[in-house]
Amino acid sequence: MLAHIWTAWSGDPAIWLVLVGIGGAYALCAGPFAARVGAWERASRREQVAFWSGWVLLALTLVSPLDALGREVWFSAHMLQVMLLNSLIAPLLLLGLPEGWVRAVTRRSGPLGEGGTLLLWAVAAVLFNGVFLFWHASAVYEVGLRNEAVRDSASLTLLLTGALRWWPLLTPNWRRSRLVQPGQIIYILLESLPVDIFAIVLIFAPAPLYATYAHAPRLWGIPAMLDQQLAGCIALIPGTFVDIVLMSIIFFAWLRRVDREQEAEDERLAALKPHG
Repeated sequence: MLAHIWTAWSGDPAIWLVLVGIGGAYALCAGPFAARVGAWERASRREQVAFWSGWVLLALTLVSPLDALGREVWFSAHMLQVMLLNSLIAPLLLLGLPEGWVRAVTRRSGPLGEGGTLLLWAVAAVLFNGVFLFWHASAVYEVGLRNEAVRDSASLTLLLTGALRWWPLLTPNWRRSRLVQPGQIIYILLESLPVDIFAIVLIFAPAPLYATYAHAPRLWGIPAMLDQQLAGCIALIPGTFVDIVLMSIIFFAWLRRVDREQEAEDERLAALKPHG
């Protein structure tokens, strides 16, 4: 009955148009014509590897049979799509942006100062969580399972807000728009808290929350409740692990930075002391 699902590659023209548009624009700006686009600059090899890795993962996430599994059978397959968009693809695409590209966009925003503005990053967190909950914690989700345009809109906005979520941590033009290191730790602790709460609700809910999955064919005999609990774990556990790793890296990098600054200050004061 479900044999078709493993070969159900998407032919959605809107998705392919977005993929070609994103890839084509980057290829144009990162390739031999980069010198002709004003203040922008050609991407380095490392940046191009990051971007194209994210682009390939984006294509596989949206057009492979994983998409059909998420629509017709398993909520956990859909949640895997969302987590890939938010937690892997979005940061890879951001890491593919040269600093000159970011500078060309942000230079007109006025002097932000080191770390930008807290309001801007509060808005980023609110939009990320708000868009996620809008598509998943309301009746709109069931509509999207049956309506291609709604589903495409969900995928696009989840990717965009996922990139916005990572901007304070990964944007290359850090002195204008990246949070300073202690602020990054606080941001990581708080930015996905509503999504984490929603994931816990999925794990401990007494019944399936979505009629489509409650009545879906039981592929491999996986019950609807177990599928929903797996979806909650996918939404909660990998992101929490990544957050812990990031906070550890940021914390120790901050300590090294403080130590270097203190050593430099000690050397400066020692040089000012009279000799003899």
